[in-house]
Amino acid sequence: MVALYGFVKDIGGYEEVLKPISDFFGANPPAGVLVEACPNQNTAFGPRIEIELALFVATGDDPDIVRRDALSGMSRVVEYNGLAWFSGHSSPGYKTLKEQTKALAARYDELFHQFGYN
Repeated sequence: MVALYGFVKDIGGYEEVLKPISDFFGANPPAGVLVEACPNQNTAFGPRIEIELALFVATGDDPDIVRRDALSGMSRVVEYNGLAWFSGHSSPGYKTLKEQTKALAARYDELFHQFGYN
């Protein structure tokens, strides 16, 4: 597993999501992001859907996957086949969209230097 993107109805349930994900991935957590956004309700399941997950999976018999800053249930960065997937970042200390975007760009610049990406 390289990356996971999750959409939940209520981000207040984050802890309910973290435990099963941590149990499932164990010592090999993907990079990823979990956001509050209504999962697709236009299905036969309708409003009962609480979470939707999208996964990026490495294929092959023995994929060469590198996990950096692996925490319980999530890695900050996962590298595979010349690509790097980052977990989601945010900048809540800034008020405007422009300020938050600028802060995020600076944070990713720091991470690129930290992990040797030019």
